Amino acid sequence: LLASPTKCLVCGESCNHAQVLTTSHLRNAYESYFRVDCPENTVPENITLVKCNQCELEFCLEPKVPVDFYPWVVELPGYYPTDRPEWDLLLAEFASAGRHVNVLEVGCGSGVFLKKMAEIQNVMACGIDTSESAIRQCKQQHLNAVATDLGTYLKAPPTNFPKKFDFIVGSHVL
Repeated sequence: LLASPTKCLVCGESCNHAQVLTTSHLRNAYESYFRVDCPENTVPENITLVKCNQCELEFCLEPKVPVDFYPWVVELPGYYPTDRPEWDLLLAEFASAGRHVNVLEVGCGSGVFLKKMAEIQNVMACGIDTSESAIRQCKQQHLNAVATDLGTYLKAPPTNFPKKFDFIVGSHVL
């Protein structure tokens, strides 16, 4: 059971406990998926998943993630996808806009989708990500990306980004 009532991130309704992903389960899943051994003290502690009673969104409560986790996992081959089904739909939307569009990608990672957007003539693509190593990969590709979180970005946007965006996109960032 949940220690205190949890509200849905989307609709604000109450949530129920769905399951706990144990540290052992997470370690096995990472090792199986990436075919590597997880360094000690790298895997997040038990993660509690909850499910909204109204909209059925499933999300995890703030996990205790070791400081070394993200720098380790983002360097693994296959962590960042090279393609996603929804990307083609979004790219077509941007290309057919008939005007210049500014797009912000929240959680741009190594810049795979950011690069695809930047290749469209009428698109100004900008990205933010919390991973310094991911942003280094973006910079190596000459992409307009900054290492920051969304809260910090909203308080002090980079001066090389547009003041307004026509589209804001993000995948796997909740």
